Amino acid sequence: MSAASAAALAALLVPGFGQTFFAAIGQPAMQPHGWLLPFGIWLAGSYAALQFWSTRKKRFPTIARTRMMQVGSGLTAQLGLGWAGAGPVGLMLGHALMAGAGAVNLARRHGAATGPR
Repeated sequence: MSAASAAALAALLVPGFGQTFFAAIGQPAMQPHGWLLPFGIWLAGSYAALQFWSTRKKRFPTIARTRMMQVGSGLTAQLGLGWAGAGPVGLMLGHALMAGAGAVNLARRHGAATGPR
């Protein structure tokens, strides 16, 4: 299943089953922020696919740089949103941004590596 398909499925299920899902995992207060779940699934899935492709192409330094950038961007977002009083949505959004930063960086570096020579 592709990242986009999984995210689309989550986007369809969250409105109808989000309350039940968040109650089942013991986090009913997260239900209003369920809209972030499909977004996070798409970004994390995209990053995983790009990381596997980069591993196949033996681009280990690129993966390492991307991981460092992910930690910096995710931590900065989570801390900033926490200080701003965002609460749980800050943690969720920070995690999604962390995956997104990695996916964008790998996609950009992959495009640069396969571009015109």
